[in-house]
Order: sequence, then structure tokens, then C-alpha cells
Amino acid sequence: MSEQKLCYGCMEPLGEGKVCACGYDQSTPAAENRLKPGTVLHERYLIGKELESNGEGITYIAFDKTVGCKVLVREYLPAQICSRAADSTLVNVEYDHLAQYKALMAEYTELNKALARLRSLSHLNPALDLISENNTTYAVFEYLEGRTLLEYLKENAGELSWNTVRRIFPPLFTSLSLLHNAGVLHRGISPETIYVTDKGELKLRGFCISAVRTNDTELDAELFDGYAAPEQYFADRQQGTWTDVYGICAVLYRILTGCRATDANARQDFDNLIPPNDMNPHVPEKVSDAIMKGLELDGQKRIQTVTDLVTLLFEDIGTDGEEKANATMQFRPSDAQNAALNAAARRHEGHRPEQIPQQPVRNVKSKPQQKEPTVLERIRAPFLVAVLFLLIVGIVIYAFIQIMKSQNGNSTPGTTGTGWTSVNDNVESGLTSDTTRGPEYNAYMPKLVGMNYPIKRDEMASFVNMEAEYVFSETVPKDQIIWQEIEEGAPFVSGSTVKVKVSRGTSLIEIPEYYGYRLQTYLDKLEELGFAKGVEDPAAAKKNRNNSRTTGTTATTTTTTASTTVDPNAPKRTVVFKPTVNYKFANGNVCGVDPKPGTKIDVLKEYEIVVYYANNPVITTASSTSSKWGTTVTTASGGGASSGSWSAGGNSGSTAQQPGSSTTKASVTNTPATSATRRTTVTTAAGQ
Repeated sequence: MSEQKLCYGCMEPLGEGKVCACGYDQSTPAAENRLKPGTVLHERYLIGKELESNGEGITYIAFDKTVGCKVLVREYLPAQICSRAADSTLVNVEYDHLAQYKALMAEYTELNKALARLRSLSHLNPALDLISENNTTYAVFEYLEGRTLLEYLKENAGELSWNTVRRIFPPLFTSLSLLHNAGVLHRGISPETIYVTDKGELKLRGFCISAVRTNDTELDAELFDGYAAPEQYFADRQQGTWTDVYGICAVLYRILTGCRATDANARQDFDNLIPPNDMNPHVPEKVSDAIMKGLELDGQKRIQTVTDLVTLLFEDIGTDGEEKANATMQFRPSDAQNAALNAAARRHEGHRPEQIPQQPVRNVKSKPQQKEPTVLERIRAPFLVAVLFLLIVGIVIYAFIQIMKSQNGNSTPGTTGTGWTSVNDNVESGLTSDTTRGPEYNAYMPKLVGMNYPIKRDEMASFVNMEAEYVFSETVPKDQIIWQEIEEGAPFVSGSTVKVKVSRGTSLIEIPEYYGYRLQTYLDKLEELGFAKGVEDPAAAKKNRNNSRTTGTTATTTTTTASTTVDPNAPKRTVVFKPTVNYKFANGNVCGVDPKPGTKIDVLKEYEIVVYYANNPVITTASSTSSKWGTTVTTASGGGASSGSWSAGGNSGSTAQQPGSSTTKASVTNTPATSATRRTTVTTAAGQ
């Protein structure tokens, strides 16, 4: 079958002309950012028209030239962060979004690989092939002949009975449960993503990466109103298996009642959701209760797993949709057996009169054989009873004495304070032997390497605890997992902790701006970026200690001392902070960094960063008096200048101090003393 004879709208043979019987015109141009119909991928897949699209990508109808059948081709193309070059198949990505584009594409690829590994589940529509081409990834799926569940409901009066649901849904429940055990969530279960094949089987399709099924993310969200869980409307809320439970319960609600459940976001303010059996009395009460528990707004109160949901849905429910019959109906065969036994007993009683004369004969024969008991035989039984009674009393008294001794601290050797240690030890050892059995594995570890850590951590939080170690990488984008402790596909116990290594991006870090930062805050920021922990300059620390002993002042900064052992062969990486006098900055504020802000430093190589902080001296205050001379001094240091005047010994003078300087200049003029009393007054002002 040649390409020219296929309709790009239905991939069926095309007759004469350009318009197919399906109504598609072969000359229809491709929409913006779409592959042009007739494009061939991987020299195998002939692309047709677009069928659907969302924030993750575009789905096309296609034809597999190798196998000779119709397929679906899904192209990863998040329009928010990339576009297609004009008249080209190549996808262009802006440099600012390149890391994000690659991280999401890696998640898209791993999702479809996980689905491919589950191809044995007949009620899923897994990927058949993955192609890397045109700077993006394509996933190939089976083309399903049939219709969506929504279309199927329209053909069946808008709803189905519980008998029909309990017949066709269990295989889908099983597949969904196994899907969750493999660490995959759907997040978009609705009548539009459940397909009804021509054979009447249900297939789940429409899998997407988490960013598309969550509101307020970097991609355009695709949420199905009435079926999306409340946590999907908020990017900061945790999602898990309970998210899919909400979706499948919303589908059951729609099927059994004919009405879509109220949108979860609207229910946050006023929850007026009506139970299914109030709208359709043919729905069993236990089924209705299970569906309402699965539609709980609070994820913690909601049914957590599909297995728990199935247990509540099908427990004690009869084939006719009603609860099981009462005990009388259940044991009706036993009643028939009892009736037969009673009849046999009555027949047997009819023969008893023939046996009655035999009873006196037996009694008569037994009497002559009886002998008169001796005295020993008469007292033997009472004697044994008395001995047994005394023995029991003795044991009780002995035990009571031992307990009293233990309470008084007079335990005999070989016993403990309670007297029951041996019994407790035996119980504990028995418990220990039970708990030392090997772990019961109940899940398989999915692939984590290459996935976005925050996204994967949140979606797997229900059955895996991730412990992350951040490392620098020049090739792996930030927040992408580069190593996992438990290998992909290995069995593990649900709820276990798995260690992972996460990329923190390039090791070339730019020194941040310091203006307005206190010293400790700035040091914390440097450490957060990946630089070494800040330590005080040894010379400055020694000088501060000497000044404290000499002047009695107290240091206002905290000295940080490294307590770890340093490898002498390791590169020298230090962040040192030093005090300096700079009245333009308040004491304790950072006033300089060397190298200057904006300089990029490789934190994995040798470097030294010096952080300067303001430590402006404070002048003390003193006063004195004299009987002959008068002196007046006024000093101001914190404002960046000092001035003063005095008179002493016929001299008068003034001082001036320049900003940022500790040297005072003075000029003196000889004047006669004006008082017989000498007085010295020093007034200081120190700015902080």
C-alpha cells in the first residue's frame, strides 16, 4: 500500500480525487507547530492529521509501513517552552528553557518505557516504539478500534447498571493496581481516557507527565472537570495513588448516576455532592458509600489504593446488585440436609419398641457381676483428691513467698526482681524469631535516574521515601536524579527509604551581591550556593582577643571554627571573613568581597573568598577636673568626622578627623588661662 494512496485523515485507501470518504481533504495545510501530513519518521511511520493535543504534545494518526497497520504517534512538544521551525520538522528550544525541556522530555521517555514494560496488561494501551528524532521524542501506540467511554455512554441512555459495571470493570481495576505498584500514576482518568473496544473491553490510555495534569506548573494543564482530584489544582499539594482513586470513583459516579460529579475545586467552598444511591436507588448502598469515600476532598481521608476500593465495592454484594441474602437463604441446602436427618431419625424411632425388651435383660445380667467395694477402694478416690488439693495449696503459698521476697529486694539467686524473667525471655525470643524472617517484597523499583527529583519525590511519596544527596554536574540539569541506590526493576518493600543523588547543576557559581547583608546571613548564602563554610581570619581573631583583654570590650562577631579533618591533598577552598573600619556601613554589615560580586568561581577547584564586614571602633567617655586649667574636648567618630576644642596651659586648639580615618589632626593656639580651676570634659559619639 503506497503512501500516495492513503488518506491522511483515516489512513485508509484513497479513491479518486483529494477528498476521502471520511471527509478529509488531502490538501488541508498543517496547523502551526504541527508535522505536515505525509512526513515519514524513522523511515517507517507515515504521519497523518492531528487527532488531539495538550500541554505535553500532539497525537497524530499514522501508518506503520513495516507492519502495514494504523498506529498512533505521540510527539513530545510542550508549546510553552519550545516551537517548530518554519517549514521544518525540527523542534527549536530557547536556551533559557533548555534544561527544563530536557528534564521533562526525560520524564516523558521514562513514562512510556515504564508503560512498555507493562505491555502484558491487556487493559492498558502501552507504547510500542520510542523514537528520538527532530530534537524531540515520539511514542508509538496501538490504534484502538472502538470509541471512548463517554461516547459509549451516550449510546446506552447515558448510564450503566451496577451489574454491567461489576462485569466489565474488574480487569481495569487490576491493571490500574499493578500500574501503581510499578510507580506509575495516570492523573487523568475520565470517560475520555477510557476506551471501549469493539470486543467490549476497557482500555486505559492518555498517559501524560505530571506537569500536564497539575495546575500552576510550567506547562498548560489538562484537567478533566469533575474527574480531577482536589490536589491537582494546586502545585504544592502531594499526589499519589489516591489521586487516581478519585478519578476512577468519579467515573463510576458518572456511569451509575448519569451525572458528572461536581468539580472538586468548586466543592472546596461548598460540598453538595449527592450520594449515588440517592440519585439512583438501584445502586447498592455499600457501593454508593465506597464511591463517596473515594471522592473525599481530603486526600488523607480518601481511600488510598485501588485494592482498598475494590474491597469496599465488591464486599458482600450479590450478583443481582443487592446485598447477599440473609443467613436462612444462605444455608438453605443445610436445612434440607437437616430435614432428611430428622426423617431418618423418625424412621429409626419406629423400630425402638422392638429393642425395649432387651434393656432389662442387660441390666439383669450385669447385677450378679458387681462386687462389694473394699475399704481401700472406698477411701482411694478421696485420698487422691486431698493430696492433689494440698499440692496446689503448697504451690500457691510458695509462689506467694517468692513474690514477697522479690518485692523486698531479697530475691534468691537465679531469680530476678519480678520472678517472671524466664517467661518474658521466652516470649521475646519467640517474637524475635518471627520478625527475623526475610522482608516481604511487594513492589518493583521504577527507574529514577534521569527523572526530575521534586516531581518524582512527590508522586512516589505514598510508597517510597527518597533521601537525596545533591552533587554538582556539568552535564546533568539541575534537580535531575543521576544515581539511585536500588536498581531499576529490583524488588523492594513498599515504604522503604531509597537514597538518590541529585544534580545541583554546574559548579561555576557566581559570587552574589553583598549590599544590605549582615555578615552571618551572607555567609549562609554562600554556603547554600555550594561554597565552603565561612571562618574568621586567624590574625583578625587574635587581634580581637588581645583588644578584648586590653580594653575590656566585647567582640560583636561570632568566630566560626572548622572542626572537620582536612585532606592535605585536597584543593584549598576557603571563605574567610575579616573586620575593617568603614563608617559607610553599620557594624556587622558586609562592606566588601574579594573577588567582587558577579565573579564566577568553580566550587570544585581551589579558591579563596574574603568577606569584609564593618567593625568601626567605639570611643569611650571620660571626665576630669583641675584647679588651674580648663579643658573642653568634643569628639564625634561615628558620623565620619571628629572636631574638638580645648584650653590648657594658655593653649587652645581644635581637631578634625577625616571619614574612614583613625588619625586626628589638631591645631593649637596659645591663650591665657581664664580660670583657676582646670576641668576636662570629653563628649563622644560613636555611630554603629
